[in-house]
Amino acid sequence: MELSFDTEQGRNMGRKMISTMDAVDRLIKAIETAANTLVGAGWIAPAANAFKEAITAWLGQIRPIVTQMRDLKVRLDHEITEWETTANTLEG
Repeated sequence: MELSFDTEQGRNMGRKMISTMDAVDRLIKAIETAANTLVGAGWIAPAANAFKEAITAWLGQIRPIVTQMRDLKVRLDHEITEWETTANTLEG
């Protein structure tokens, strides 16, 4: 079995991961801001509080996924570095 790793493709994947994480972070903040604006100002009722609690719970599920994605990006960066270090050692 021949091993290979196109590290430039790996870097491209890393850039896509970063842009996706940034987009998700922006969406999370936008949803959180909109919910805070709606509940307590635009919607005052027990159902509004329940809705805000549901949004908060949902955000609590999304944030760990973004953290996992950040961890995967760190892992990818490490794999690229390890691959290139090994390749340079073998070539050198």
